[in-house]
Amino acid sequence: MSAFIVNHAHIDAIVNFACRHSRYSTSLGHGLPQTTDPQALGKLLIAENIRSVDYRYRERNLAAPYNWQPRCGDNTTPVAYLKLLSCLEYQSCESPDYFQTPACRALLALRGIGIKALPGYDAADWEYPDHDLRPAACGTMRLVEDD
Repeated sequence: MSAFIVNHAHIDAIVNFACRHSRYSTSLGHGLPQTTDPQALGKLLIAENIRSVDYRYRERNLAAPYNWQPRCGDNTTPVAYLKLLSCLEYQSCESPDYFQTPACRALLALRGIGIKALPGYDAADWEYPDHDLRPAACGTMRLVEDD
């Protein structure tokens, strides 16, 4: 598996989308930057990405100072945003403790923001309706025995 350090515009597009679309809460979780603090959120994400690349290649990359740009990625769609998150996560998961890091938790919460921004999400049913049609609608199940 290879890894690279994403550019700051990539981070800005993620952060800006999250700031614009965090309709239900600005909190990403306990101890994590809020979407009201885009500078801190961007710094968290890029730092983990650099840490991952450093671990993977046994390097010591110097981070260019991250300075959040508020207008970057203004036209990012929910699907493009989710793809940006997937890329960043793939580039950031090389260290053995990645799944215990604040950045991993933040990316999980950020993914939820993207999912909730998808067209049709708000109109979709929260629970699959059970109208006693299950056997007819889904077909009946039968046991198949081996010969």
